Amino acid sequence: MKRALAIVAGLIALHVASTVRFQWQDGAWYADMLRLNPDVVMILAIAVAAALAAGYRAWLTHLTVLTIAFVLVYRLGETAVPAYRHRPFDPFNDVLELEGLHHLMTHGRSAFAQWAVRIGALLGIVLAWLGLFVALRPTLRAAARPAFGFALLGVLQAIVVVAWLDGAAPERDRSRVYTTSVLAAAAAEADDLLSTGRWNVRERFAAYSAKARARLDGVPTDLGKLDGVDVVVFFIESYGRCIYRSAEGRRALDDWLPTIEREITGGGLHVASAFATMSVSGGESSLAHAELLTGTTVDTYRIFDRLLRSGLPTLPALLRAHGHRTISVHPIMEHAWPEGMAFYGFDAAMFNDAFPYQGRSYHWGVMPDQFALAVLLDREFRATDRAPCFAHYVSVTSHAPWSHLPPYLPSWRDATAPNAFAGEPARVIPVSLSDDFRHYPGILDAYHDAIRYSLRTAGGFCRELTRPFLVLVLGDHQPPLDLPADATRDVPIHAITNRPELLEPFRTRGWTDGLRPTDDAPAFAAPTFLADFLRDFSNGTTAK
Repeated sequence: MKRALAIVAGLIALHVASTVRFQWQDGAWYADMLRLNPDVVMILAIAVAAALAAGYRAWLTHLTVLTIAFVLVYRLGETAVPAYRHRPFDPFNDVLELEGLHHLMTHGRSAFAQWAVRIGALLGIVLAWLGLFVALRPTLRAAARPAFGFALLGVLQAIVVVAWLDGAAPERDRSRVYTTSVLAAAAAEADDLLSTGRWNVRERFAAYSAKARARLDGVPTDLGKLDGVDVVVFFIESYGRCIYRSAEGRRALDDWLPTIEREITGGGLHVASAFATMSVSGGESSLAHAELLTGTTVDTYRIFDRLLRSGLPTLPALLRAHGHRTISVHPIMEHAWPEGMAFYGFDAAMFNDAFPYQGRSYHWGVMPDQFALAVLLDREFRATDRAPCFAHYVSVTSHAPWSHLPPYLPSWRDATAPNAFAGEPARVIPVSLSDDFRHYPGILDAYHDAIRYSLRTAGGFCRELTRPFLVLVLGDHQPPLDLPADATRDVPIHAITNRPELLEPFRTRGWTDGLRPTDDAPAFAAPTFLADFLRDFSNGTTAK
């Protein structure tokens, strides 16, 4: 009796582990638990057959656990990536995001807390493995005895056959007894990866880079029309076209966008706006940065790694050749990046340790954007006797989950004072990246507030500039939210300057005057930006 209870308890635990819904999946938590996982049934059937043939072996149980663990991990990726990245799971490329996931979960924590997270994750894996082993062992031990083993194998095989027949039926005729097969999805993904050549990153990158070089063929690169002009590319994290397409977003824009525009244009500045299409959505910001700055399609990190070794021309390198001092400003980045600095052509970097921040720690980037930009102003832009500057700034405040919004200080001189941001945030919602923040009450309002803050900060930064300047403010990707109103990968882009003649090329290309692009305006592909920018701001000399 005790052995039978152990078998039943183990099979129930295995069923629960293989069917439980993740927090980002829609539907009731118990819905899938009332259905069978055909993958686990098939794996268990193979393990039972092996136990009948060779007897019980501990290694057989471990091998079975390994296979089931693969199903669980694949299912995690297959459900999470569409929810947050708005695209199908791509294990060949998405495996490279594990390091970024680690950074996402540990950034801003103390060294002790980071190690606690790592140790906790390792301990969780070990305990999960042991739990599956303990759950499976009684069944496989009993399966080594022919009477029980053949009976169980017959039941499992029948379930597998019925699941296969059910899956082969038309969608409308299928039962709801089984969950979707992860192993079938993994097999289809492997077949597609091999048959389409997606695995051949070298050939794919060669095609992308050939298009990039063709766009630049014969394009002048002297950038003579930017003599003495400071240039800034200001990426606003998660600033997507969805805010212009959804009813809630349009109401938010109607409420505060005209005020921000008046703050910009009332200071004697000029602005034009449009939309651009990125290859990524919901995340992978560095790929979006690369597309704009290199004129190359960059849709995966494998392509990005090739790009960094390619020697293709970049906007920072071309501006440096023209006499600009080039700076990479990443308040979030915690370590040196020599390969990126060399490829892009940056003279200097301002990463996390370059900012003497002493205020409240915010959910992403630790410091508010206004503080980081105020430091950048003091160090690089306020002096009138320096060479013109190019800065690539990557914002931090509008990063998910938008839990803490810093106050905006009217005086930028005060923003770098010790403890300028030591007080309470302007708004707090109790949500973190480990929660299902996409459905948290008030999350859309929090997102809209973060975009408002970022645009206001970008405008305030521009008003502090005194030398001739051209600032490009744009989103890197759509936010990791449900986007029923806008499934595109479009992001807004704004050109702000104190020299109105610098906006003429953008107007010629169909950009709209003001901070709000025309709602139905077509978007240009981000990789085409570099060639157009060079053509618009060069006098006619082509680099050899």
